[in-house]
Amino acid sequence: MLEQMRLRFETAEVYEAAICEELNKKPNGQKAKVLQQHTIAKLLDQVVSSNKELSALYSDEDGLFKEEKSVIQGANVFTSFYEALEATQKYHERFPNLKVEQVTAKLAQEAEVSFSGEEVFGKYLDLHAFFVQYCNLPNVPARGEQDYMQYLDKFFAFFHIQENTKGAKAYISYLNDLYNYLQGFLHRVQPLLDLDEFVKEWKTTFEAKWTADKIPGWKAKAVVASGASGAASEPQSLRLGMFNTQQELEALGAERLKQALEAMGLKCGGTLQDRAARLWSVRGKKPQEIPQKLKAKTDGISSSSSSSSSSSGSSSGGGGGGGREEANYSDSRMQTAWTEAKIASICELMMDTVIATRRHAEKQQARTVEEKEAELHEEEFGMLPDVAGGEEEDADDEGPIYNPLNLPLGWDGKPIPYWMYKLHGLGVEFKCEICGNQSYWGRRAFDRHFQEFKHSHSMRALGIPNTKHFHDITQIQDAYALYAKIKESLTTEQFKGDVDEEFEDTEGNILNRKTYEDLARQGLL
Repeated sequence: MLEQMRLRFETAEVYEAAICEELNKKPNGQKAKVLQQHTIAKLLDQVVSSNKELSALYSDEDGLFKEEKSVIQGANVFTSFYEALEATQKYHERFPNLKVEQVTAKLAQEAEVSFSGEEVFGKYLDLHAFFVQYCNLPNVPARGEQDYMQYLDKFFAFFHIQENTKGAKAYISYLNDLYNYLQGFLHRVQPLLDLDEFVKEWKTTFEAKWTADKIPGWKAKAVVASGASGAASEPQSLRLGMFNTQQELEALGAERLKQALEAMGLKCGGTLQDRAARLWSVRGKKPQEIPQKLKAKTDGISSSSSSSSSSSGSSSGGGGGGGREEANYSDSRMQTAWTEAKIASICELMMDTVIATRRHAEKQQARTVEEKEAELHEEEFGMLPDVAGGEEEDADDEGPIYNPLNLPLGWDGKPIPYWMYKLHGLGVEFKCEICGNQSYWGRRAFDRHFQEFKHSHSMRALGIPNTKHFHDITQIQDAYALYAKIKESLTTEQFKGDVDEEFEDTEGNILNRKTYEDLARQGLL
């Protein structure tokens, strides 16, 4: 027993050490991150299993542990120890080639988690199927009237949905499917998260809000018209006194008239005209003045059971049945509201993923199939830094930035996009011999360097003025040749007094200065 306990302790410690080793690894990419979480979860299961076995051994239901402890205690403790040691030595002498297997943290196989292509290994939600299911619900805008982006903005909020829609079986099925997907997604992405503890807290909060009637879009009790004397002559759901004709009631639609009839406890079947006529017939009447044939069966039974003048055995039994139906309806409403609350709470728990899904869906509209496949490949093999929150999230990773193309860094310290790199021609190298064979990447940087201090200083060292004539000149010999040519042209264009200065004699002949002075000295003018 002691050896089995020691083995269980050792097994638990080995698995705990494996968990620490796994936590020290930094996963590269979303897929590696999710697989690491599942690997740690499986190791934790092994630790829990070993501790359960250890607890069962400590319980000592068969008394073997107590018996073994008594043997190694008391006055004969050394005698018992040497007898056990001798038995162990004889056992190993009999089996000299016995191999003792070391306890190692073994996993049966690598964790396998499946994600759809839209989920990108758990970075985003895939709600396209639920969007189609939502658009097919009654009293909900059809698929052509709203898009997937609008659905992502409000799929976890339910106050805008009419309460009569929430009682439909299709809506309840939609809620259950959506919650099961979100619960399964969270378990696939974060297997170490104990969702049951969160559900207990959510349930306590929900029950308190339900009792206080503070659930948005819900009322703790269904609104039913009162049958007591002195009640208002008009139902709470619809003010009949505001309508002048039956046709005005028909303009509200069959569904709205049905709600008004249910609120008054009247029969709500028939066509649009039948419902409008039924409502018009009770206009201005008190509840006790409404004919019994117009009332719904449950309402009639409950009314008769509540009236002291017409109480009987059969009517009181019917009233009890009506109460059970109302209780069942109230329980189903509360269950639907609880499912909505769970969906809203689990979305709040992973709100970062919900926001990232909205941004990702918006980007996907402008991406090609090749770009989508490239993103999946990069996330699977860890070719990009793991940034789950998009461009606006600060990434304070201590590891080196993945930059295989050696792209220039932007203002945020990350490599600039490749399309910008190609647009500005940053892959083209320009060398300047005047600056000491300095390399400049991109035409913009190359043009700017002619006005920088390093190039100007090098030009002054060569004895050449740094004027616009020498723009794009990077070789020293070319600069000297151009400077000599410029000096020559300046020399030829320079004004010379003895040649270019003009004089006129008495006869009107135009002579240059040198000729004029020579003729004047000879007296020939």
